[in-house]
Amino acid sequence: MDKTAVTSAMTAWNDSPANVILQSANGSLTAGDTYDASASWDGITYWGWHLCYPYTRTCFSYANVYLNYYYTAHYSANTNKGIAAHELGHAMGLAHTSGCVLMTPYTTTRNSCGIYGPVTDDVNGINALY
Repeated sequence: MDKTAVTSAMTAWNDSPANVILQSANGSLTAGDTYDASASWDGITYWGWHLCYPYTRTCFSYANVYLNYYYTAHYSANTNKGIAAHELGHAMGLAHTSGCVLMTPYTTTRNSCGIYGPVTDDVNGINALY
């Protein structure tokens, strides 16, 4: 796993004014690498949800963040940090949005904008959720 990218992405979120603190520990948010030449993505997040009783509301169970080493092996450290920070944004509940923001769906857009961590729009989205 590209621990440097994930650690740098966590630091970027923690150093932002977002209402979250990400820590390295065993838990329900994991990060790892995969190698998939057939995939069109360089990063992806999978979530798990379950019903919480007795209130029968949907609750977060887990999130798994993956960087696709097929692509990321050839990317710069900043690009990989941006991908990891983007996927952590998904793990915390953010959706894609357009513009020069972390949650743009395209790595090339983040790179051309110089976005490798959360910006105001991303922080506002997290603060609205938490």
